Amino acid sequence: MKNVALLVAALAFGCAPQPYVQSPPQTKQAAPPPKPAPKPRPNFCYEKVALLKTGMPEAEVVSLFGPPDSMEIATMGSKTPKPWTGKVYKYKVTGTGRILEPANRFTFARDDDTGEWYLNDYEIEVIQK
Repeated sequence: MKNVALLVAALAFGCAPQPYVQSPPQTKQAAPPPKPAPKPRPNFCYEKVALLKTGMPEAEVVSLFGPPDSMEIATMGSKTPKPWTGKVYKYKVTGTGRILEPANRFTFARDDDTGEWYLNDYEIEVIQK
């Protein structure tokens, strides 16, 4: 009889409803977006700079140094009798672990007949070894 009483007590207390405890919601943190691959820096070495010639097509300059870090369209020669529209490419150049300014700069003029851009002027601040 003792065993029956223990069994009834165990069932009564063991099966009693337990207070409902909700676990904290599982929050999935989104992985941070991947960092973009660093843009390869153009190499302004003597061999490439020596190939520059005024009048060369814009595409040839880009093939040598890649796309610029910045580009702007501006009115050039505003103090001359015939101003023209120019395109300016700037390349930031890394030197001794820091970005050097002013950047290497190329100025293009547009051929009125063909609409093509050609190298009008350039200024190279840093030539890398």
